[in-house]
Amino acid sequence: MASMKLVIQDEIGRGGYCMVHRLVVQDAESGEQMGDPMAIKRLRNDLVLPEHFLREIRDRFEREARLLDDTLDHENIVSVEFRKLSGDEPYFVMPLADGNVMDELVTRAGDEEWVCHVFRQILEGMAYAHGKGVIHRDLKPQNVLVFGETIRLTDLGLGKNLEGGTVGLTRTETWSGTQAYMALEQFSEMKDTGPASDVFSLGKLLMAMLIGKHPDPGLPDVSELPERFRYFVTRCCEKNPDNRFPDARAALEAFLEAFDNADSSEPVFRELEDDLARLIESWFAAPASEDSGVLRDIDQLLRENPEEESLYTKRVPRLPGDLLEDYLTKLPDSFVEMLRVYDRYVSGGLVFEYCDEVADFYANVFRSTDRLDIRKVIVDRLIELGHSHNRWHVRDVLLELLAELDQGTEASTLSMAADAIRENPEAARFAADIADEYELPAAIKKAFDALD
Repeated sequence: MASMKLVIQDEIGRGGYCMVHRLVVQDAESGEQMGDPMAIKRLRNDLVLPEHFLREIRDRFEREARLLDDTLDHENIVSVEFRKLSGDEPYFVMPLADGNVMDELVTRAGDEEWVCHVFRQILEGMAYAHGKGVIHRDLKPQNVLVFGETIRLTDLGLGKNLEGGTVGLTRTETWSGTQAYMALEQFSEMKDTGPASDVFSLGKLLMAMLIGKHPDPGLPDVSELPERFRYFVTRCCEKNPDNRFPDARAALEAFLEAFDNADSSEPVFRELEDDLARLIESWFAAPASEDSGVLRDIDQLLRENPEEESLYTKRVPRLPGDLLEDYLTKLPDSFVEMLRVYDRYVSGGLVFEYCDEVADFYANVFRSTDRLDIRKVIVDRLIELGHSHNRWHVRDVLLELLAELDQGTEASTLSMAADAIRENPEAARFAADIADEYELPAAIKKAFDALD
């Protein structure tokens, strides 16, 4: 170090407590540049905070440098070239990045090939970190650096070594991180965060790369995402940490299984059909205390393969009734996502006999749940399907379901169904022609009568 001179140049970035500048290392005697430009990270010199808080900030800074330099050595985690942590102005020096993922989103957001290429590397880096007992706790696009085609994680100032020594730095009453990407538990109990908290942030990070902006804080609205990514993000961002992928290694394995062969044109329906059949057998054989795990595997298989039309049209309406009820009860939000995929496939021209199968399946679902969003999908489809295919059985099923509704306890469903009739009058007239043959609730009868 005695023969080197550090020349600090333009500021590259600035966070709450630190700043990063471009750095050139020169020979102290000749003044010639030594190697490529780098980046130097230092504590901000303009912080006006209580002394104890300044001490904690410095502790975090030193911890990040030591984690990157002493503990973590991986292609997808930024390295430390050299450091000086003693004295009044500590610093550490890193390779100079081309930018960060947030910069890239301007032109690359939604490019699924790019997203998968980048996100796989993020998962690789985090899987390694979790394997070393380190959690990040502040994953976001700005903390993912771009070096050509290589992605590296940085800014582990909130990182925690689960093996001990640094846990006390973050007080329970002080939550930290970036809200759009924070797991729910980080808002209140930072000491209790673990690998599953990073998994939540990984799901939100993937979402940002797909939609091109910071997601809203809290649980994600996956309806914004391409269907094939929805299950993965939902699983990462489950409210209960125990229902998420347990760590980044498990998330990586699931991601590779779902997306590594995304470009393959080989038909996979038969293999998936066999897998589903085996899972259904396992569900029947599993003790009640273990069947939720098998059910989640069934849900994962279906929702990770939304492009497999045959899997949905041939197998979903034939799911066993008991399993269907269990699916609706234990994974209702996931069931809605799966049902919307199925409904998309039955929205066009169908073989007449299959229309009746759709109607019977939808009737079973309708009678097994009181969720309004599920019931609306069903009422809308039966109104349209009966009319477009001139299927009397579909019409009969619709009217039977409406006749069964109780005006006292199912008022919301009645209002929704009446609106569905009014919103699609041309199709609804097909059912209205024989509506008088059924003892329908007043709201439904009124909606049909208004079509005349």
